[in-house]
Amino acid sequence: MSHKIKTIMVSLEEAFNEANQIGLWAVELSNKSSNPEKIRLTHPYVDNSKIVGRDDDISSVKRMLSSSDNKTDLPVIGIVGMGGQGKTTLAQLVYKDDTVVRHFDERIWVVFMMILKWKDY
Repeated sequence: MSHKIKTIMVSLEEAFNEANQIGLWAVELSNKSSNPEKIRLTHPYVDNSKIVGRDDDISSVKRMLSSSDNKTDLPVIGIVGMGGQGKTTLAQLVYKDDTVVRHFDERIWVVFMMILKWKDY
């Protein structure tokens, strides 16, 4: 178990370094509440029966993800918008889509507890 945690930590450090190389950097959030239970965690699964009107968005993201045949060139797609507009739900729907599952050998759901912004040069 300790080896797995170390491997994950190395992977996260590499991802952080790569983000810095493309001009993204972490900003610490000031949380008014120090209660860790109030932090909203997400998971990659959502009930499809409660979702309407996202078919075009789902298809668009799936097309972008599967447009590269090169398995080493992994696409990065930012889903941005105001809170409550369904960004996480869209990501959840794409994550569990059969086409996406078949296209990628492995998938991982990562929750960022920080904001990444473009560096000002």
